[in-house]
Amino acid sequence: MTNLMLFIPIPMAESSVFFFANSLLAKFDSSHIYEASLDIGVYVHFQSIKESLVCIKAWVQKVDLEIKPLYLREFFMREIKNVLYDAENVLDEFEYERLRNEVVNAHVNSITKVALFFSTSNPFVFGLRMTKQIKQLDQRLCSIKLKIDKYGFQMIGIVDVQEDRRKRSLKRSDYSYPHHVMIGREEDKEIIIKLLTYQNPYGYDHQSVSVIPIVGMEGLGKTALAHSVFIDQRIDQSFSSKIWVSVTHGFHIKQVIAQIIQCITGTLVEVEEQHINQLRIILQKQKFLLVLDDVGNEDPLKWSELRNLISSGMEGSKVLVTTRSHSTASMMGTIPSHTLKCLSMEDSFSLFQKCAFREGEEKNFPDLIKVGREIVNKCGGVPLAIKSMGSMLNSNYEINIWKFMRDREFWDLSMINPILPALRLSYLQMPSHLKQCFEMFSLYPDDFVFHSLEVASLWAALGFLPSPNKDETLIDVANQCLLELMSRSFLQEFVNFGTSYYFQIHNLVNDLARYIAKDDCHMASTNFQIVSMNVQHLSFAKNESGGKQ
Repeated sequence: MTNLMLFIPIPMAESSVFFFANSLLAKFDSSHIYEASLDIGVYVHFQSIKESLVCIKAWVQKVDLEIKPLYLREFFMREIKNVLYDAENVLDEFEYERLRNEVVNAHVNSITKVALFFSTSNPFVFGLRMTKQIKQLDQRLCSIKLKIDKYGFQMIGIVDVQEDRRKRSLKRSDYSYPHHVMIGREEDKEIIIKLLTYQNPYGYDHQSVSVIPIVGMEGLGKTALAHSVFIDQRIDQSFSSKIWVSVTHGFHIKQVIAQIIQCITGTLVEVEEQHINQLRIILQKQKFLLVLDDVGNEDPLKWSELRNLISSGMEGSKVLVTTRSHSTASMMGTIPSHTLKCLSMEDSFSLFQKCAFREGEEKNFPDLIKVGREIVNKCGGVPLAIKSMGSMLNSNYEINIWKFMRDREFWDLSMINPILPALRLSYLQMPSHLKQCFEMFSLYPDDFVFHSLEVASLWAALGFLPSPNKDETLIDVANQCLLELMSRSFLQEFVNFGTSYYFQIHNLVNDLARYIAKDDCHMASTNFQIVSMNVQHLSFAKNESGGKQ
């Protein structure tokens, strides 16, 4: 996938710096950090560091409301984040030393005392080392304070106003708008179903296994259309077996075959020649529908290998392919491609209304309807962009907010891709802690299936989740974050199991996360990659299948 995000300057000020600085302030206020600062004689430097953090917080709040040169602001935010990461490392060292001392003191003897005296864990040696680091950190933060004044914000009389408790008063019932609604694709759906359920309805195809491509740009709803067809009762009546395969980039033939086998048998296997022969025998007895979703392969040899295998299916078997590439569609299709177009203005606005208003409430806000139409017009008929904007404004009926969204300067980026401005807008409106949580998705490959408990554990371990309210757990907080991301249309295929969830994110949303977090997070997917020295979070994907890190 071409990463169009490279054209979009997303300033780091509009990311998670505020939340980061706030969490560091809380750590500096802890009792054991206070005692440690007195013990090694750096109390004054600690107070200076705290003042600098308050200054940074206040500046970040202001800079989000100002239009400044983006390249300059992003560069400065990068510098601030690097210092904050170093400050966090210093605090972690203090915490480690405190816990180590507790363990040592519980099991100390005379031999241990002598060994500790000559080790780097000697309290005197530790104090000298940390004093030097803290003084350097204080100097760097003071330098940033001076630069903030240079940027035009006088920080005299700053009051440290705590960020809104969490902006997390939303309940599950608040996320009630229809996420899976499909508008404006009824005719497309009927055409695809006819192609699938009738044998050669238009006289194009004389193959035993027909291949029907759906082609369209990102965000048009190719997957949603294919899924709507896949679950239709007419399809159930026409095919004895239905198989859905999400094709990751690279079109790894063994991975595709493994997914087909898993769909048919319920067992995931490491594909060997015997499994391929067994699958060929199974398909000979099946009239199947195979959906290959999000195919980017343009290598005819790879497609030929898979085609030879599935061609053993019973007459009437069909393959439905979704792809952004007309070349891929031409190579794979046995009939002309079905090209998905942008939604009409009326269908676009109907979709927007479904996402932005609770049922029937749009009649009470004629002024919002007018502004809403202007917002929808800028979305270019792309369902993903429309749903993202509508869900962001969901149940927020302040006309000034709607006008603000309509008039933001980066709508001009729609000339590159109409989806990008809407996704970016939705990201910028997130609370600070949610931005940090969202950025962690950049560590995972496309089409990854997430489990909410695993995501919650990662967020909690990194300290991204706000403190739970009374009678809440961190899992509850994480689930509320996930539900808010779902409400913004950033999550898809969201399956609720009561206490936990499975979900995926759209590839474009993943691209957005990778661009935003490009300086802090990196996913290595090959044996050799150059990784920036500023990267704080690193993950490794399997070379063959892009599996779990």
